[in-house]
Formats: sequence, structure tokens, C-alpha cells
Amino acid sequence: MKTKGITYFSFEQFVQSYRTNDDVLFDGCMVAHRNLQSHEDIDLFCSPCQINAYIGLFCRHGEISIFSNLKKYTFSDNVLFINQPNNIIYVESKCGLTIDCIAIAPDFLCKNRFHLKQVMSLILKLKNEPTIRLSPTDCNEYAEMLHCIRCRMVSADSSDFSKEAIRSSIGTLFYTICNHINRSILQRENMFPRNRNEEYFIRFIQLLSQHYKSERNVDFYASQLCITPKYLSLLIKNVSGKTAHCWIDEYVLLEAKNLLRYSIISVQEIAYQLNFSNQSFFGKYFKKYTGMSPKNYRQYDITTLR
Repeated sequence: MKTKGITYFSFEQFVQSYRTNDDVLFDGCMVAHRNLQSHEDIDLFCSPCQINAYIGLFCRHGEISIFSNLKKYTFSDNVLFINQPNNIIYVESKCGLTIDCIAIAPDFLCKNRFHLKQVMSLILKLKNEPTIRLSPTDCNEYAEMLHCIRCRMVSADSSDFSKEAIRSSIGTLFYTICNHINRSILQRENMFPRNRNEEYFIRFIQLLSQHYKSERNVDFYASQLCITPKYLSLLIKNVSGKTAHCWIDEYVLLEAKNLLRYSIISVQEIAYQLNFSNQSFFGKYFKKYTGMSPKNYRQYDITTLR
């Protein structure tokens, strides 16, 4: 995998760049199907990209390796992979792969009155493990629902009834995905039941995911959770083995590494985006944790870094 620039896509730009004649589109939702037998067949996510859309990839057959925010996931038949808006995604390899893909614009969920609070809570919990193992029966169910959506999109007319039928089909698929996500999370939690401190930890991570670009102080997160910074630091350390400061630094450094590795924006602009007072302070911060300057990191070959 060579260093490449990040391509930033709105949902509309993503559709314009990747949609084929066989893919179907409706009001902020695209359904795609790919049979990939060789490297030359690759089109979806063939270079690092950041897409403002929720994307579900259903691996029907074969093996696929995906980098999402620098972490590699390799999986094969009967797996669902969820990519959240603005994650940096890159497909490294495919072997005789058959996949189904559904991409949904964030405003599609708002316009169609999905239960966003519950849905967002579920999806945030997938941040560190975005893959879900499905049974063959589950996969067949998804295939049937996607086929139904595709048929309704292809045969749609301009009537409100036709549009509502499509929305209903998409909603059925979406909530079925949410149900499988919830079931997977409950299975993990049943294996490792959470206590009160772990609940605080999850809420801390949720806040961190939203605010790490602007807030690097433990005091901010403690105040949001209505506990003291000392208590927050203690419970985060007890639950995760890492301090709250360490978690904050990891999130900031991951974003910095993503921007340095994939984007072409200047180091000064990266420092600005991550709320550092100046480029020099950012450079010292980055070198403290990585052992190299931002410039040297950008020039380093990614295979050496891994």
C-alpha cells in the first residue's frame, strides 16, 4: 500500500465517481453490487477516501482487506462491515470477491425520520470493531432485501406511493442492520458485563469522538460527565489500562497521522485543524509521541511504519 492523497467525497460526489449502470439510486441512498475477480476490477474504495455517508459492505464471497482509520480488517464470507461518515477507508486487496454495498447520506436519515439518537448510540459502539459476523440465513435475508430495494428503484414511477414503498424497503433493511448491530453488541457485553465505571468510559469515548479536534484537556470531559478530573482519570485508567490523557492523545495523533499520510494539506493547516496554537507546538507534540517530525512522518513509506 503506497502513500496516496485522500479523496474527500460528499455523498453526491461519491455517487458521481463510483456509480455504474447497474447501481441504483434513490434520494440519498445507493445500492451497488460487485463481482471482482482481479485487481483490474477494483473501483470502490480503491484509493484512500473519506466519504460523508454511512456505508454497509456485505461480503458474500471471497476475502477483502480494508483499512479504516489506519486499522486493518480482513474478513471473508458472511461478514457485514460498517463504515461511518468521514472515516478514511481504503481497500487493499480482494480475492474473487462478491460484495453488496449500500451507501446512505446522513441527511437521508434525518429526512425520513429515523430514530437517530438510538441509531447513533449503536453506531458509535462499532468504532473499534466495525465488522459483524452473520449467519448464512442472515446473509440470505440481506440479499433478498437488497434485491427488493433494487427492483423497486428500477421500476419506480413518480407517484408518492412508489416513493414511500422504496423508503419503507430501505427502512426495513436499515433497522434490520441496526438489530444485528445491537445483537452483536449485546453478545459482547454479555460475555463481558459492564459496570458503572465502564459506562462512564463509553460515554467518555463518545464525547472524545465528537470533541478531540478542539478539546485536549481532561477537565473538559470531566465537566461534561459531571465528575472530577481526578476521578475520571482514575476510572479510565482502571477500565482501559490507559489514562484519559493517553486516549485523547491517541485520537489526536490518529487524525494527525491520517492527514499527514493521505492528504496534501500543509502541516500548518493540520495544526490549525487540530486546534494547536501554531505549527511549532504541533510539531513538538507530534514528535514527542512518534519520535519524528510531521514532515518526516509524511515522507516515510507506509510499509515501514506498519
